[in-house]
Amino acid sequence: MTALLTQEALDALHPFAFETDQTGIIVRVGRSLRKLFPEVVEPQLWSDLFELVQPSPQASNDSLFALVGEVITVVNKRDSRLRLRGQVVCNDDNRARYMFSLTPSLWRAEQLQELGLDITDFEVGTIIFDFLVYAQAQKQARDKAAQARGRLEWDAKIGKLLHQISLETYSATSRREAYHITISSVCKTLDWEVGHVLERVGYGSQYLASSGLWYISDEEAYKELRAASEGCFFSDGEGLPGKVLETSKVVWLHDATSDPIFFRRKTIQKLSRVSAIAVPIMVQGRIEAIVEFFTRKNAVEQETSYQFFQLLGIQLSRLMDRLESQQKEREQLALLAQSAKMATLGEIAAGIAHEINNPVSTISLVGHIIKRLAQNGSVSNEDLSPQLDRLELCVKRIAKIVSELRSFSRDTPVDGFQSVSLKALVEETLDLCHARFAHGNIALRVLDIDPSWSAECRGVQISQVLLNLLSNAYDAVVGMGSAWIELSVADRGANYEIAVTDSGMGIPESIAANMMQPFYTTKPLGKGTGLGLSISSNIMIDHRGSLSLDRSSVHTRFVVKLPKSQSPQHQEELRAIG
Repeated sequence: MTALLTQEALDALHPFAFETDQTGIIVRVGRSLRKLFPEVVEPQLWSDLFELVQPSPQASNDSLFALVGEVITVVNKRDSRLRLRGQVVCNDDNRARYMFSLTPSLWRAEQLQELGLDITDFEVGTIIFDFLVYAQAQKQARDKAAQARGRLEWDAKIGKLLHQISLETYSATSRREAYHITISSVCKTLDWEVGHVLERVGYGSQYLASSGLWYISDEEAYKELRAASEGCFFSDGEGLPGKVLETSKVVWLHDATSDPIFFRRKTIQKLSRVSAIAVPIMVQGRIEAIVEFFTRKNAVEQETSYQFFQLLGIQLSRLMDRLESQQKEREQLALLAQSAKMATLGEIAAGIAHEINNPVSTISLVGHIIKRLAQNGSVSNEDLSPQLDRLELCVKRIAKIVSELRSFSRDTPVDGFQSVSLKALVEETLDLCHARFAHGNIALRVLDIDPSWSAECRGVQISQVLLNLLSNAYDAVVGMGSAWIELSVADRGANYEIAVTDSGMGIPESIAANMMQPFYTTKPLGKGTGLGLSISSNIMIDHRGSLSLDRSSVHTRFVVKLPKSQSPQHQEELRAIG
């Protein structure tokens, strides 16, 4: 095997330099080492001459492949006073040979003389210095490049994770849903074992307690932590959550098993080292929740990891603020809807009273007839039976009207979607208002509705929409000659189309452009709230349908588009067909 360097080149590099092949066989030594080891005339293992003491005597003495770039210390096996220190270098040749540049640690003249050396043996050329600096710089560059690649990969990973959480929580309708998505995504992506959410015990409370929301990949290992956490209340300064409450910042414990801040540490001490991090979630400037994460893994790039959890907290805080605002908006809309519903009932109250008054009058008349028969002493089954049947029909009629009123008037913003017969829904709605139309001399036409047609909806809310449209149509045409209103239902594939058309000649564009806005009305003061169409439109949006004015119709025509189903698959089909 050919040596990498000539003898003269090796001597010029460093008097204590020597060169090995990839197996550790010395193939060339410098002039000082030739003095120390004149018997080295045949190739031999470097470990026959030296014993490695740094970095570890357990390292292989037969091959130094793993030590390239490392600073090492060796001891001369013949004389332990001769400790040589240097750096393992390599010229990156394909033959993978190695050169060691060593400098004795003994400098006293008498010691050098005892070893057969003099000061000239320590003359060092500039070539070896440059080579060592270059080798060290190359190693540092490689290390920095590897670190930079790892940091970039980590930054890309956590950036993608933040984006993923943002997308998945965008459509969340509750805090719990958003928190569940977050802790699951973080733990699965980072391969951390535990995610946990603590929330305020009640509005305005100073205490935090477990929300019961957990992600745990190893239930057995963390069962004691879970049990302890679900039995604790935290206030300022108490435990890890308390530290977050106190500072309003992300708190990271690199080893929670021994950190006195973490008073639940006994539950995880058997796990050796566990990192814990707690992230504050702010709602309207106040910490309303804290998200905890635990892992036995060494955190990658702790500085950027800390920044990630800061950004996660900010992102979640903004989301919770948005959900809080949406909840308040829903509550406000529900109140407005209920107010508008009561206003509508007020408008049709006279008709309802008339509807009830008729059967009440009939009951009174039947009672008088029965009383007179009883006085004449001529009561028989043949006489009583038809009168009692009339009484039963009247009572059922009153009960039906009262039931429909009660159902319509109750507050139902959180009712679930149910399958509702459209024919029955329309009939119940008309029961509340047809007396009003008859009293106003308005012909009310209802086209045939297939009894098998049903839609997944909140029936009371759809009835409110129809009643609002019918009431608006009444106000628009009452007093007109030959006034009429028509209600029809048509099957349009994925949707039902419910249309309310009146004999009016349409709505001016200036009014049509604003009529869906809250509190916009053209009715006289005290006559209308201006909420009917706005609330009806919101109800239909909540049903993933729509309410619109048909501008192509000669007469005033409003169209309600109601999906047949509220299932996600059905909604995908609706989006696909536009």
